[in-house]
Amino acid sequence: VSSSVLCVLYVGWIFGYHLVLLRQMADGKEIIYLLVSIAWSSDIGAYLIGRKLGKHKVIVAISPKKSVEGYIAGLLFGIGASIGICYWLLPSINLVHAIIIGLLMTIIGQIGDLAESVLKRSANVKDSGKIMPGHGGILDRCDSVIFMTPALYYYLLYVLKIGL
Repeated sequence: VSSSVLCVLYVGWIFGYHLVLLRQMADGKEIIYLLVSIAWSSDIGAYLIGRKLGKHKVIVAISPKKSVEGYIAGLLFGIGASIGICYWLLPSINLVHAIIIGLLMTIIGQIGDLAESVLKRSANVKDSGKIMPGHGGILDRCDSVIFMTPALYYYLLYVLKIGL
């Protein structure tokens, strides 16, 4: 029962509800593109640089392959994606806020990735699904986005005053 409730809250409310709210904002489609671009750019940057240059492991008990170098690269790639998307698709978001959004969303996304790793380890599961073999499952591709979605929504709503 607890895993069913967690699934509904984790995917349904944290992600689904806030995704709908983001989409309903002014420039909602572009905001969704910003969200996904930051998450995937950060993941790709962390993976590529961490795999090539990663020497200093972070939290071995939770996610043994993650490195400090990968996290730093993820931050830089996430900020870069945010700056680029805001410049071309969301010009109402200035450079300072684009950097803040990239930084915050990347950090929150990395926390989401670790949280999902904890859930998998506590359930003794290596992959969260078989849809994307070799990638840890569908949740591994979306874990950062799940956590980033409400954070981006509330940042835009309360800090930048972008409404529905």
